[in-house]
Amino acid sequence: MSARLPDNERERLAALREYGVLDTPRELAYDDLVKLAASICRVPIAAMTFVDEDRQWFKARIGLDAEQTSRSQSFCAHAILDPASVMEVEDAAVDDRFRTNELVVGSPGIRFYAGAPLLTDDGLALGALCVIDVKPRHLSEEQIEALKALGRQVMALLDLRKSMSHLQIGAVELREALLAAESSHRAKEVFLSNMSHELRTPLNGLIGMADLLSATPLNARQTRYVETMRASGAQLLEVLTGVLQISESGAIEADLVEIPTELPLLARDVVELMRPAAVAKGLALSMTVDAPLHAPVLADQNCLRQVLTNLLGNALKFTEHGSVELRMRHLKTADSTIRVRLEIEDTGIGIPTDRLDAIFDHFVQADDRLSRAYGGSGLGLSISRGIVMRMGGNLSVSSAVGKGSVFSFELDMNLVPQATNLRPCRVLVVEDNEVNTIVITAMLEHKGCVVSHVANGLEAVQILKRERFDMVFMDLQMPVMDGVTATREVRATEPGTEHVPIVAVTASAMEEDEQICRQAGMDGLIRKPISERLIAEALERFVLR
Repeated sequence: MSARLPDNERERLAALREYGVLDTPRELAYDDLVKLAASICRVPIAAMTFVDEDRQWFKARIGLDAEQTSRSQSFCAHAILDPASVMEVEDAAVDDRFRTNELVVGSPGIRFYAGAPLLTDDGLALGALCVIDVKPRHLSEEQIEALKALGRQVMALLDLRKSMSHLQIGAVELREALLAAESSHRAKEVFLSNMSHELRTPLNGLIGMADLLSATPLNARQTRYVETMRASGAQLLEVLTGVLQISESGAIEADLVEIPTELPLLARDVVELMRPAAVAKGLALSMTVDAPLHAPVLADQNCLRQVLTNLLGNALKFTEHGSVELRMRHLKTADSTIRVRLEIEDTGIGIPTDRLDAIFDHFVQADDRLSRAYGGSGLGLSISRGIVMRMGGNLSVSSAVGKGSVFSFELDMNLVPQATNLRPCRVLVVEDNEVNTIVITAMLEHKGCVVSHVANGLEAVQILKRERFDMVFMDLQMPVMDGVTATREVRATEPGTEHVPIVAVTASAMEEDEQICRQAGMDGLIRKPISERLIAEALERFVLR
């Protein structure tokens, strides 16, 4: 007999459509879960099914040839009626619901069935992860719990798939919109400003909260979820930042901000950031730093980190087997300077000789087919070469097709006597967005700062007249009074000997914003999404004594 329709059938079907999983090709991750279910339950047949309007469709299956069956014959259509439990049919031949079912009296001759509903966060059952046998039997409690757990893992994969699909659509739309906007310089600037603000503000909350959550006690599954959030956010931020940076007028001429830097620590941070990508592909990722480079130097950490991240990311992306290595070589020391050679070597696919120069152009890859096969916007190398040139070096490459590539550049850096440490300080956060306030406050408190908060520029002006702070983080777009106006008010009324550093915090990508901020009296600007590294660098630059 056919199963009745669930009471929430309309919402259930809408959710199923939103996941976009129906009629997609087979995927190893889902096949593995089905095989694991069959193995744990010791059955010859298992399937991951989704119950559509008039059919049930198999995303993954073992022991079955059919890709779908009619809904009227579907066991899983019955299983989704009780989302809270596993439906178990010990002998379908004597069960009134199924004894005349074509799948029981005919092929494959189902006698035993157990199905764990696949539930969304809203409790909507999309289908079931089911195990089947051709003879009567029953599952142990341990097997039932394992089947439920595997069903939850199926939904975790589906949720990740949906999130990544949204991110990829957003990245494609952003790139296409940028290319279209290049025909009008001003139109491009307006678009970028709006797009940057709209994307960076929620992205700041997403990445910041994920970072904070990762520092709390988590079980293994929660840790995987948090790492997935961080990786997805980082992927979108990489595309967003690359497109915006290469499109900002005057971006290449921006001033370097050099602060005391320990090159081994910076290199280690970048390598560890990229290590999950290496582990996922089974690649060896290593770093070598010559001993003399352990002395602290003055460097723009943002710029150097961005170049190394871009180069290591490319190396890992285009390497399927073997290794990727970051090397920092000491070339010479003279007076108070040191010359450093940085190399990133991989055993990847290599680059044809006639394409070695072209890969540094905007939106260009070594082969157009690579964009389809590996993804990416073709911006990373052009951005990296521009940054290296600003730092006084030249990014070059040597490569052999099928053997790998070496990207390298040399820099002269000033030595500093010793590393400095942050001291505790009072910080005022001026921000109207609650999520951003929570994120930046937690990061500052993690650095030992005492934090106060106000929600608009007028309140900031008033509190700065009454109290003294070591530093102010000032959002630009706020109700009542914006950050630029508030800064002008503060500078107009503060005593000449009590200059408080004010750093703008903005989701905008416009180069002109930095000029406006400096003209208003601000000391610096950092762009959302905020990270603990950006907070630490701002504190180190403006608060160290």
